[in-house]
Amino acid sequence: MEWTRGKPLGQGSFGEVYLAIPTDPKKPKMAVKSVPEDKKESLTAEHQILEKFSGVHGIVRCLGGGLSEELNPVDGLRRYDLLLEYASGGSLMELIARYGRGVGAGIPRRHVRVYTLTLLRALSSIHSLGYVHCDIKPSNILVFPREGEAIPEVKVADFGFATVSGSKNFRGSLRYMPPEVLADRTVTGAMDIWALGCTVLEMLTGEMPWDRLDDDRDVFREIRKGCRPEIPGWLSGDAKDFLNKCFAKNYICRSDADSLLRHPFVAQDSEKTTTRMKTVIEEVQQKQRRHGGAAGFLPQRISRQCGPVLLF
Repeated sequence: MEWTRGKPLGQGSFGEVYLAIPTDPKKPKMAVKSVPEDKKESLTAEHQILEKFSGVHGIVRCLGGGLSEELNPVDGLRRYDLLLEYASGGSLMELIARYGRGVGAGIPRRHVRVYTLTLLRALSSIHSLGYVHCDIKPSNILVFPREGEAIPEVKVADFGFATVSGSKNFRGSLRYMPPEVLADRTVTGAMDIWALGCTVLEMLTGEMPWDRLDDDRDVFREIRKGCRPEIPGWLSGDAKDFLNKCFAKNYICRSDADSLLRHPFVAQDSEKTTTRMKTVIEEVQQKQRRHGGAAGFLPQRISRQCGPVLLF
């Protein structure tokens, strides 16, 4: 597929993302994630994981058939590209910013419910195959406007830090990390659920988790002590209960994606999609079995590429 590189769109976990414009004007715009040669293995791992979830609702799609190689015209060094869906609506972080902060602000509640449902379905698929995304946050969730629809579609992106459940090596974003990760580096699907709670809270309030703490060292200490982001009293009862289940201090007691899909906060929107979700998960599991399991599918070096986050 022939294309030309357009404007920069953002920074991924280990690469830069640009607009990719097809030379055929009839074809839709794409995004391209580009990495230097020393990050090729990480991008290959991300591509392989995304291929596992091809067709799963709520997860960004790869395009173009795999990695391509080119020489960077600026420095003459080799780089590798991965074509992805282009989200014309930007990221969820940008969408949240447009709605403001505090009481009466935030994304409309009906929209938050729909987005949360989509994210839970995506996490259910990811966790069912033994993976953990490790970096769920608004900037890694893309927004896709739909013609004739008031509510855009959202999709999870940037699987650069993804690893298998049970791994002790990870990277992520401090303000979205749960206590167990900072305490003993325990990486399970519960890590993504905590981060989802942070994301839902941010959608409802317009404020980042730990927004009142400017110093990351203070954030680190609060999380390490087992504290959680503050849940405002003005939120609805359903919303507060949903967040409480996401923020359970003991990760073993934290609700998983499947149980949260039945929570009243999203259940009214989930009934019509439950059957479809089960069908998609079954299709993904069949594909997983053909590839020999999640652990065997990840290159050995992924754990080293996803080493512990350095805070200070």
